[in-house]
Amino acid sequence: MVADTEVAFRMELQERGHEEKCTHTKRYKSKAVSKMQTTLRDVVDRLDGLVVNYGKITQATKFTICKFQRGFKEDLSFLTLEFYNLLTFIEHELQAIHTKVADVCTEWASHKTSLTVGFTATSSSSTSSAIQVLMAATYNDPRYQGAMESDRG
Repeated sequence: MVADTEVAFRMELQERGHEEKCTHTKRYKSKAVSKMQTTLRDVVDRLDGLVVNYGKITQATKFTICKFQRGFKEDLSFLTLEFYNLLTFIEHELQAIHTKVADVCTEWASHKTSLTVGFTATSSSSTSSAIQVLMAATYNDPRYQGAMESDRG
């Protein structure tokens, strides 16, 4: 019987220890849960703050992108207009040069076909420059002989 009471006593001690451990563990778990809830609240608050900041950053980014797009479109329109103006200017200049070259070619062709000895031709164009063909007698002038020989050499 002593053994039975001793066993019963030991079992009782073990149960008390187990109850104390359970109570201690429950208290520890309760504190841990409380700390975890506090931490979660802090995290939720920070997350809410990040969401607000993200919204502000997104709006600012959209505004900046739209502003950049408007500026880019304006610059592109300006450059396109300038390029078109340059193209028009070049076309007009080339057309004017082509007209002048055609006039010179026409005049040269008419002078080339009408060249005769002793004939002096002048340009009849509207420009102030004139094409002059020297008479044959001029080529025999001693003043021009030196110049003509230097041109040949």
